Amino acid sequence: MELRGIVQKDTEVKTRHEVTAEQQAYLALVRKRIRETRKQTRLTQEEVADKMDISVRMYQRFEAENPREGFNPTLLNLLAYCEAVGIEITWLLRKPETPDPDTSVKTGGKRS
Repeated sequence: MELRGIVQKDTEVKTRHEVTAEQQAYLALVRKRIRETRKQTRLTQEEVADKMDISVRMYQRFEAENPREGFNPTLLNLLAYCEAVGIEITWLLRKPETPDPDTSVKTGGKRS
């Protein structure tokens, strides 16, 4: 089957998704949590990258404070990171206003 007329070139398809300030702040928080949890586990970037089966440079981009160097890791990469350092992904991705599930008290099916 001929695909020439059907497949668009990458340059024709490129549309840039604008990231809001709120989204940038959230991504910065996730990167900060990644950096802090790695340090708390006393693992080096090299050790975490090895456990995740990715390059050290790719892992360093997870922790990058400079948004130009950082990027949005895939869900699979985040899951691999959480497994490597022994944390729950729900904690890593929790928004700041969300109560910590470990400290909230359940009362009658509601959290207080």
